[in-house]
Amino acid sequence: DVKVGIRPEKIIVTATKRGAVSVQDIPAGVSALSGDFLASQNIRTLEDVARLAPSLQLSKQATGDLQPIIRGIQSPGAGTVGVYFDETVITGFNPQDGGGRTPDTGAYDIARVEILKGPQGTLFGASSMSGTLRIISNKPDPKAFDANVSVRANTLQDGENGYGADGMVNIPLGDTFALRG
Repeated sequence: DVKVGIRPEKIIVTATKRGAVSVQDIPAGVSALSGDFLASQNIRTLEDVARLAPSLQLSKQATGDLQPIIRGIQSPGAGTVGVYFDETVITGFNPQDGGGRTPDTGAYDIARVEILKGPQGTLFGASSMSGTLRIISNKPDPKAFDANVSVRANTLQDGENGYGADGMVNIPLGDTFALRG
């Protein structure tokens, strides 16, 4: 639960794997961006997130082929930043140069993004030498139906038209079960 404003009241993260903890109680460097803040700033990609997080940079070899870098630490071999979507590691592998590559998963329907400065190998494995990037999605809510659609379009002078769309639906299927996609 992140309150966005000049002075956030309380920032809760799950970085320690001990459940929800106040960021003030974690003995490590953590940056957290709430989903509400990401939506208010029209953040749609990990590249946009990197513009807001001073310790995170993204090396881009091609569209959808990102190598996250935390605190400027990178290597020509395996990636040095572990990337997780919820509890699933999505740190990629690129056989062209041996480096870890990550797809740009986007930042739609996200509860928060956590950037944990490293090393984080004890909690997140060897690929987290310089840190870990966690993308935490919104969870299914059995209390209410919810849906959201976002459509965008643009045109560039001397360029082509661009367009995109994102969507989400949350369907309650009982008192304690729901489906979100």
